[in-house]
Amino acid sequence: SRNLNGEVNVFKGLFKNPIFMGILLITSVLQVIMVEFGGKAMHVADGGLEGKYWALSIGVGALSLPVQQLINIIYRFGKKKYDEKYHSVVVEEH
Repeated sequence: SRNLNGEVNVFKGLFKNPIFMGILLITSVLQVIMVEFGGKAMHVADGGLEGKYWALSIGVGALSLPVQQLINIIYRFGKKKYDEKYHSVVVEEH
């Protein structure tokens, strides 16, 4: 499932959807094929990427996970403060 509301565990339910996993696998394989064999047609490096550049690409991509977690933490904190300020319920006694 997809989490869009600042949830902490972004991997919850990830492996429960075989269609999503299939699309993820196919997309990854196609990207590797395009980079390694696409050459001029795909406007990538002739002969593919060297290992260090593959490592750099995977590392930069992996950084998106902790960055998203930081965004989620900030979102939850801000939402809590906003809700406390603007959505507090005031009960009047008669």
